Amino acid sequence: MGKIYVMDTNVLIQSPYAPECFQENEVVLPLAVLEELDRLKKEEGENGANARKAIRFLEQLRVRGSLLEGVSMAGGGRLRVEKNFLDVQLPPDLPEHKSDNRILKVCKGLSDSRDLPVILVTKDILLRIKAQILGIPAEDFTAEQVAEQEDQYQGRIEVYVPEEAFKEFKKKGIPAGEVYCADAEGRTWIPQLYENEFDPESRPVREEDAAWAGRGGRHPEACIQEKPSLRSEAQKCRAVFYAGSSDAAGPESAPCNYKR
Repeated sequence: MGKIYVMDTNVLIQSPYAPECFQENEVVLPLAVLEELDRLKKEEGENGANARKAIRFLEQLRVRGSLLEGVSMAGGGRLRVEKNFLDVQLPPDLPEHKSDNRILKVCKGLSDSRDLPVILVTKDILLRIKAQILGIPAEDFTAEQVAEQEDQYQGRIEVYVPEEAFKEFKKKGIPAGEVYCADAEGRTWIPQLYENEFDPESRPVREEDAAWAGRGGRHPEACIQEKPSLRSEAQKCRAVFYAGSSDAAGPESAPCNYKR
């Protein structure tokens, strides 16, 4: 075992199977965490549901061995419950009856009695600050956090097409196979399109031609954007929004028929 991770209740509430994310390390649940799960299991909503999931996960491990001694997990490592270190001394300003401080006592007791690094894992920022004051390393649990907004699926993508393709835009639409993406340095690549995705399409076109094709008419707030950073003056473009089919994108076309 490389490290000992002491897990706070809020980690299990976010991800009931979080203990399996720590590979070949030891995951320790203080007794205070079990008591909090017992209290939270009666709540309605996501907190209560995840508390019950975490309890069922622990039950699956319990039937395979003693949680006090430690039970191996499918993803590697092992999990155990820690009921000791009740006599560990904390600063007077940290009352012992609070669950957070009982978790800190376990961290400190393990640090003093084991040769392995002991790390507290908690979503609670203030608890991480308390741990730092006591000289206990602490980390946030980030394995299942939502991606940053710019990395999430936005439901739209900006694409480019050859200038000559727009001559038939209003009559026949633009084949999806002709669109491409480009960065500020002129590098191009074929985009992956999804069902019901809006594609702001860039082209050399007059502002008055910008149309909202998803509904077959002009969009009153169509966004016109200059693209001066492309390879040549001819590739400067403005943006027009459309929703295209798998065959063509045009004023009367249906939403894109691509599967995500």
